Amino acid sequence: MTTAERARDAWRDALEASTTGTSSSSPSPIAGVERARGRRATSQHQNHQHNQRTERTARAREVANDFVSRALDRSFDVDGSRAWWRELDEASERDAGFGVAALAAFARARRRDDAGTNGRSDVDEDGTGDAETVDEPMGDAEACARWEADDKSFCARATRALASLASARDVDGAPSARRDAFRRDVADASRGLSEWWCRGRGSGVTYEACRDALMASRRFARGSTGDGRAATPQDACLLRVACRAKAYDDIDAFGLLDDARSVEIDARGTCLEATDFLLSRYYGGRAHLARKRYDDAAKWFRDAVTAPANALSAIAVVCLKKYVLARALSEKTSLAALSRAESELPPYTSAAVTRYAASRDFDAYAEMQTAIASRSVDEYERVAEAHAETYAADGNAGLVDLLRERVLAERARGLAETYSTLRLEDAARILRVPSARDAEILLCRAALGGYVNAVIDGVDGIVRFLEDDAVDAPTDADVADALRRRLEAAHALDARVREENARLAKSRKYVTHEVNETRKTAAAQTRMESQS
Repeated sequence: MTTAERARDAWRDALEASTTGTSSSSPSPIAGVERARGRRATSQHQNHQHNQRTERTARAREVANDFVSRALDRSFDVDGSRAWWRELDEASERDAGFGVAALAAFARARRRDDAGTNGRSDVDEDGTGDAETVDEPMGDAEACARWEADDKSFCARATRALASLASARDVDGAPSARRDAFRRDVADASRGLSEWWCRGRGSGVTYEACRDALMASRRFARGSTGDGRAATPQDACLLRVACRAKAYDDIDAFGLLDDARSVEIDARGTCLEATDFLLSRYYGGRAHLARKRYDDAAKWFRDAVTAPANALSAIAVVCLKKYVLARALSEKTSLAALSRAESELPPYTSAAVTRYAASRDFDAYAEMQTAIASRSVDEYERVAEAHAETYAADGNAGLVDLLRERVLAERARGLAETYSTLRLEDAARILRVPSARDAEILLCRAALGGYVNAVIDGVDGIVRFLEDDAVDAPTDADVADALRRRLEAAHALDARVREENARLAKSRKYVTHEVNETRKTAAAQTRMESQS
């Protein structure tokens, strides 16, 4: 029996073992007590079963982690590594669930080792987490070759396992402990596949194969909850892979950028973690930026920035920086508003993020926000030059460059409010651009962007500003589509509120609390009346 087969048997025993000698699928051993004592006994028994499932899942995860950790700690060569993967394949053929568990354990170990060796987190220095290469382990070339071979082997097997998810059928009739463990392992394997493919360590795995595997994993996660709108860990994984491949059409086709407020959250059923939510908001915002949907991008980044938190997250920091720039680029945000209280973070932002926004580490973006609000090209260029290294290191140099065009476009709007006809030479002097040709190009861009409504005569060198300088009115189809999407989101939110209200109304704890509060209020009023 190989090492993988022994680990598989131990993993299976850990899931099927019971601390009380009963299976979670067997009849309740205290059925008579339940009938006698009612719902309280039933609740206690359900809690006992849940605790059993949690213990079994934890023991099974320890077995898988130990199996993978021992393999990674061995000092065998690339051929030995390939032999280990072949043993794992053979053991997985008889129990696909164990194969997914081993892949999930590998992903957790690799992410843990990577964070420990080079300090990387879910987002790297430019906020993408998509560095094509990572620091290699200390050692000779043979160790580095094995490192890369293991990553390639993991990506290839994770793609096949998640694409088929045949093991999902193997656990349909299994005890709930095994189903819970399988859902967690699928989520961890999906996270690992997304991260290492985006880092360029999944050579041989095409984008289409990786995308299809993550889509199958996403369907499985949503099928576990029975809710087709539930947020899953795979949402962030898919957005990350699609952004890395610049496949923005796929993002729209799969509905990954639908209104986030109409999505249900079932952390227990989908194994969603706080980091998954933050990353989905980050990569969703990046996708909106790529499509020049700056207002939508600002909303997605804001969701990550205002997420409840007790400590500062590196993802929230990256989103805060991009939120400020995206909001300044949005046509719906007036530049004057950036210098007023409207530019402040929402009041429900966590204290950790609020403190960071007021710290010196955020000065580069706070000063840029003030410079943009002043509509001064000289002030913008001074701040951009002073903090150029910071913007480049954060991966925001491109957004900062776009802000210059926004300032110039706003100055062009100021010309339209003051003049009806103006020579291009005079416009160049007022706008502080080198030549009349540059002023013509700038005014054309401002007209295309909807900032001004103007007619430019290139022969005579004159620009005429029309009275209707507003942005073109949206068509009836655009208004109808926007209204339909907002109504759908409102209906979904209303249904969710009604469901929660009905659940609370049936909760014994809530009813008892309300009765006690009513009694306290009545007693207080009685005391006040007696004293008066």
